[in-house]
This record gives sequence, C-alpha cells and structure tokens, in this order.
Amino acid sequence: MPNNIFSKVRDFFAKKIKINGLNPQTYKPLWGIEVSRLTIFSLFFVLFLIFFGISYTILSYTPVKSLLPDDVKNTDKNLLKSQHIKIDSLLTQISFQERYITDIRSILLGEDLSTDFVADTALNTASSPDEIQLSPSESEKKLANKVQEEMKESRGFSKGDEKYSGIFFFTPVTGVVSQKMSGNHPGIDIVTHEKEPVKSILEGMVIFADWTTKDGKTIIINHDNKFISIYKHNSILLKKTGEKVKAGDPIAIVGNSGENTTGPHLHFELIFEGKYVDPLNYISFK
Repeated sequence: MPNNIFSKVRDFFAKKIKINGLNPQTYKPLWGIEVSRLTIFSLFFVLFLIFFGISYTILSYTPVKSLLPDDVKNTDKNLLKSQHIKIDSLLTQISFQERYITDIRSILLGEDLSTDFVADTALNTASSPDEIQLSPSESEKKLANKVQEEMKESRGFSKGDEKYSGIFFFTPVTGVVSQKMSGNHPGIDIVTHEKEPVKSILEGMVIFADWTTKDGKTIIINHDNKFISIYKHNSILLKKTGEKVKAGDPIAIVGNSGENTTGPHLHFELIFEGKYVDPLNYISFK
C-alpha cells in the first residue's frame, strides 16, 4: 500500500506538461516547452525564496520598515516609555530638591531646633531720626580703598588662618554686641540705629528673603567660599531670593521684627562648611 502511494506521488510530479505559446489571431502554436510538474513546483519555490529574501531585507534594514503599522506602534511605545522614565526621574529629582531646600531653610532659620533658645536681646537705644543712607559714607569709602590696597599687598585672612586666604569680610553693621554666640544662641546680636542699612559681608547670592514668625524679616546669602551669612529681625528687605550681591551692598534695614527679639538690633549668624562659627572671630563690628 505505501509503495502504491509513493508511486502515485512520483508519477504525479514526474508527469510532464507542455506549455505552448499561441498566435492570438490564428491560435497556431508559436513555441512550446515540456516541463515536469516537479520542475514547475521547484521554480515557484525558488522564486518565493528570492521574493521573501528581498522583502525581508527591505523591511528590516531600510527606512521602509517605519511605514509598517506594528513597527510604528512599537516605536511610539518605546518613545513613550523612554519619556515616562525621564519624567519620573525629573519628578523624583524635583521632589528631593524641594525636600533638600525645605530642610536647609529649616536648619538655617533654626526651626528644627529646640524651643529653649534664648531670645535675642537688645540694649535700649533710641532710633536714629536720620534718613536711611544706602550709599557708602566717606569713612566706608576710605575703608574700602584701604582694603583694596591691603589686598594688593597681601592675600591673607585677617586672622592669619591659611584656610581663609584671600577672604576679606565687610562689616554688616557697626554697633554694640549685646549678646555673643553660645550653645543655645547660634549667632550674635549687634545693637545699632533702627534705620541703619545692613550690608552683605561677601559677594554671593540671596537664597532666602522672607518673613518668619520667630525671626521676622530674614535674609540669607550663600557665598562661593563655603560661607553662609544670615541676617534676622530686619524692618525692610532690600533684596529678593535669587539676586546676586556684592560685598558691602545694602541688603536690609535694621529693625525689630519677629517674636524672638526685644528691641531694634541685627541678629547675625555665620555658617562655614555647614557648621555655625562665631562671627566675632571673623568680623569686627566696632
């Protein structure tokens, strides 16, 4: 039985077929060819392989593949996935940045510290009736010129520490130091005229300028040399967050704002490399 089936299949493919070309008018044969069915099937199979190979090459390695619906869907899907990852990464980064800024602000303003801080004190001094002078006085101009001359001759810090080489601090206000830095008072209080302009000690950028309940109108400046200066209890803020300032620029006006104060004065804090340092070791307030 299997031999009969094999013989039939073999005879089927071995059987020849004659293909003639006819004259369309007379229908007389013009040419003819005899081929087996196996030859015809083989020819079609070879043509199919050639066509498949050319099509696969064109659709896989040429820009034509982008015209295929499935490929377009996959491309859009990959693009959306990539953008979603980028957006998620940016949102995460923004969240960390906002948290970092909030934490830094709280630390700088003392909001995360215990409530047993000693309130700022100020001597009873009369307010100056004079108008606010924002431009440097003659004595300040002479001081600035003197500092510039000293900078030309020497690049050292006023205290002689090599770590602060080349840094010259501008006095924020002159007056009487009514309270020095201590464990529960991370700064000093300088009593001066109520309308006295407060000046930046170094060049830098304002990173905070706003009202706080305890410290009133506060301004914080970040300096390029790892110093951060903080000025509290002002009556007026002359600079906004994001503004750049130079050493000696007026940034605020001395006042008595906030709950943690008993009179007109400037509460001044100085931070170096993330730690509070005593301003009296760096600046003369006389």
